[in-house]
Amino acid sequence: MILKQYPTGRSALLSRAAWVVVLYVSMMFMVGPWTWAQSPEQAPTQATGKGEEGERGDSEASDQIKTLEARLAEVDGEIGEASAQETAAAEGTLHLPLDAVQARSAALRRLKAALQQHLSVLRVYGDILERRDKAETALGEFQRLEEPPPYTIDFLDKMSTALKVKRTDVEAETVSLNTARERVEMERPDIATAKATLNRAEERLRTASQEERETAAFNVETERLLLEANQAELDAASMEVKRSGAYVKTLELDLELARRKTDWVRRQTVFSQEELDVLTARQQTAVDDLALEIEETRKKIETLKAKLPAAEQKAVQETEPEAQDRAKQAVQLLHMEMEATETSLSILESLQQMEKGLVKLWELRFQIANPVRDEKDLDWALIITALKERLVLLEKEREAGEQRANNLRGQVAALESNLRDATGGTKQFLQSQLNILSGRILVRNRFQQRLAQILEIAGRFLEEAQLRQDERPLLKSLQEYLGKTYGIVALAFDREITEIGGESITGRKLFYMLLILVGGMVFSRLLTRYIQNYALRKLKLRSNVVLIIAKLTNYITFLIVVYLALNYVNIPLTIFTFMGGAIALGVGFGAQNLINNFLSGLILMGEQPIRLGDIVEIEGKLGVITNIGARASSLRMFNGFDLLIPNSKFLETSVINWTLSDNKVRLQVDVGVSYGTNTRDASNLMLRAVTEHGQILSDPEPKVIFESFGDNALQFSVYFWVELGPAIDSRVVRSDIRHRIDKLFREAGINIAYPQRDIHLDSIAPLEVRLVQEAGHSADRPDEAR
Repeated sequence: MILKQYPTGRSALLSRAAWVVVLYVSMMFMVGPWTWAQSPEQAPTQATGKGEEGERGDSEASDQIKTLEARLAEVDGEIGEASAQETAAAEGTLHLPLDAVQARSAALRRLKAALQQHLSVLRVYGDILERRDKAETALGEFQRLEEPPPYTIDFLDKMSTALKVKRTDVEAETVSLNTARERVEMERPDIATAKATLNRAEERLRTASQEERETAAFNVETERLLLEANQAELDAASMEVKRSGAYVKTLELDLELARRKTDWVRRQTVFSQEELDVLTARQQTAVDDLALEIEETRKKIETLKAKLPAAEQKAVQETEPEAQDRAKQAVQLLHMEMEATETSLSILESLQQMEKGLVKLWELRFQIANPVRDEKDLDWALIITALKERLVLLEKEREAGEQRANNLRGQVAALESNLRDATGGTKQFLQSQLNILSGRILVRNRFQQRLAQILEIAGRFLEEAQLRQDERPLLKSLQEYLGKTYGIVALAFDREITEIGGESITGRKLFYMLLILVGGMVFSRLLTRYIQNYALRKLKLRSNVVLIIAKLTNYITFLIVVYLALNYVNIPLTIFTFMGGAIALGVGFGAQNLINNFLSGLILMGEQPIRLGDIVEIEGKLGVITNIGARASSLRMFNGFDLLIPNSKFLETSVINWTLSDNKVRLQVDVGVSYGTNTRDASNLMLRAVTEHGQILSDPEPKVIFESFGDNALQFSVYFWVELGPAIDSRVVRSDIRHRIDKLFREAGINIAYPQRDIHLDSIAPLEVRLVQEAGHSADRPDEAR
């Protein structure tokens, strides 16, 4: 579309707006049909198959296909026109730049590719929907197989293999579905970029001059085609998500049908003795064939070893350069062939062992399928565990074999590359090396293939064994579990852990030793508690003495219990000889503080600088000692907090023990009265307040001291003694005395002084008095100011 003129002014603005609207509506009509047809987020209706979507979905899918085909035909025509324009632009007969025409051709080809992809996916999507409907019908109608039962174990294995293939298909298509979803998310930003580019092209068209308008309009159409191509690619990707999702659903239905068929066959399978004999004979034949092959391989190795000395001697004796090179190449080939033959021998021996193990595996499968014929009850749980461990090793061996095979393939690829440029004797030498490596790859592939088959057979056996374990009665399962647990524990208990002084240390001995220790600790607690109660109630001993007796009893009992535990399990005391060095190092480095506090606790209990119930002040903390432990002592503060203090603190820092010798403590209350007060009356009243208090001791008797003439008051202090205890707080006693003094002073008219200051003025010089005039009134009231 080429615009010949562009209006200006207000009418131009309206025309521009109308033109943009027309372009937008045209674009929606051009892009909309296949956008709706393929974008699951924007589509009002979507293409569907038969079944749950119904006939309406079929008609919509058909309409979408027709729309896409029609648009493809239009794009083909536009591509032809663009090709002609490109030729004309190249010859100079078209007034358009060649790069603009080439961009139009590229946009059309991109749009065509996206439409073709969308159309292809849409057709496949319809086929998948039909297949999904058939899969749903088959799954709903399945009752039994057409082949009559009973089925052989070989038939069951084929069904299991088919089930495994179906499961792999579902996993692979799920990965494809996730990839398609990621592609949709990657396509969305391109549309926004294409829209922005189109807007810029339209802006350039609106501001273009008359000479540039034709090219600008052509570029606008090209950008619109690019936007349409981006949208078509997004629609194709969205349709691919729908197709992949439907295909995953179809594969899941096929998988469920295969699972049901396999379960049906498994329930109807009879593993007869005749079939077991056939399988065993076949396995034995494979073992015998491998034995012959192993014998031939060993003979080949001996032959190569016999040839090697002569070849090496010939390489040494040759004097001509070419003959010497050929002799060395022959020696190298012999070494390579010997290495390949030895590797083949190792692989064949491994195969033979696996084939022998497979014979045993078939016998176990027979016993699982025919439990009534079992002559003895096997421990299937143990068999399953052992087989799982073996399968893990085989799987690792398979992975290692794959790595070796890949390494050999790399060597073969390198030799093939060198062989192309080689000539003469070198080419023959490389060809011989290539043949040896190819033979090794064949043997390796044979081993890998057979190992994969054995792993699959073993996996089926594990499934069957697990099913048998799951179908057991609950009581029998519980009995087997308990028996197995007991056997494991008993075996672990009797297994030697270490050996000390010629004595074997087992788990059983350690367990009994632990029981003795626990029982001894309980007995020690009970004995200590009994001794405490007896000492307090019967012997009337002080609490600190009872604490010392209890602690020593506890320590001694602990040592006796440890000795008895070690002696009972025949662990010699010489164990401490071996452990002495380690214990010394531990004490010297890690347990230094612990031992220090423990020894400090013993000193505190022996020397008794502090005792239970003592009122102690340490580092500004005041409280009552409630416990002296092995590591720390408890200080019950008067605010209700319990403070744990390491025992070494009581020996390393200054401690005030208010009740070490007795519980008597001298307290004082200070009072200041105003000057002019009768000092004797004040002293008598203060002494009266103290003597009237019921908790003040009369011996030593209270005293009132006239301390000093203070700056503001006459200072008096009353001294009195109190016997502290758990129910007596010195702060409460002092508070009561202050209340009583205040009351007696007020009744007697004695004032408790407060801070005072006398101010003296120097009146030698006259005092200067000034009247300050306010600034706001100076102009309005001049007379008053004067």
